[in-house]
Amino acid sequence: MRIKAADIIVIILLFCSVFFIKNLFIASGAPVLVLITEKGEKELSFKDQLYDLKEETGHEMIVEVKDGKARIKESDCPNQICVLTGWVSSCGDAAVCIPNKVAVYVKCENEDDGLDAVSR
Repeated sequence: MRIKAADIIVIILLFCSVFFIKNLFIASGAPVLVLITEKGEKELSFKDQLYDLKEETGHEMIVEVKDGKARIKESDCPNQICVLTGWVSSCGDAAVCIPNKVAVYVKCENEDDGLDAVSR
């Protein structure tokens, strides 16, 4: 069996379409750490540091950023679910404190074009 020119063109088109579809559904760009409170949202740096949210939220809350990951380290909320959520680092990951109305969210550039959710 001999490969014809048309076969090569079809193979190239298949590779191109797979590459296009992959980029269509996967978020790209550098992730941005976003803090969402009642007062609005702002970007936080991924540099290692602690953010005291007392002034912004009126609650005793500390967000820790370390090694490109973030978590709600301390909170005065009753159930501590936000603290137990742990580290967030991938696009779409979030740690949310509903009683204090605070969320730490990892946002990516083309996130709106991607998947709605991923089940793990």
